[in-house]
Amino acid sequence: MRAGGGMKVLLQRARELGAIEAKLVEPASVVTAAWVRLKCQYGCGGYGSNLCCPPYTPTPDQTRAILDCYRRAILVHCKPGADVKKIVVALEREAFLSDHYKAFG
Repeated sequence: MRAGGGMKVLLQRARELGAIEAKLVEPASVVTAAWVRLKCQYGCGGYGSNLCCPPYTPTPDQTRAILDCYRRAILVHCKPGADVKKIVVALEREAFLSDHYKAFG
């Protein structure tokens, strides 16, 4: 992808990588809440076994502070069983190489 690629290009690329849909959202519209961690802690048998899940992930307040550093975000919708991590990591790399230096998946 060429440097300076637009967000529309990244949305299309997300679909090419395997997402059902991808759309731009305002990070300020993303709700963070303490109860979400409780759902994981008391509702998931895998709690504490994955570095991408609580208690290893940022707290709700930390997540809010991170989101507040951005003007745009890409929300990716994938089929159950899809390798979401692979899609997001590839998209993050392409965004970074397209001058979106704060890209983070």
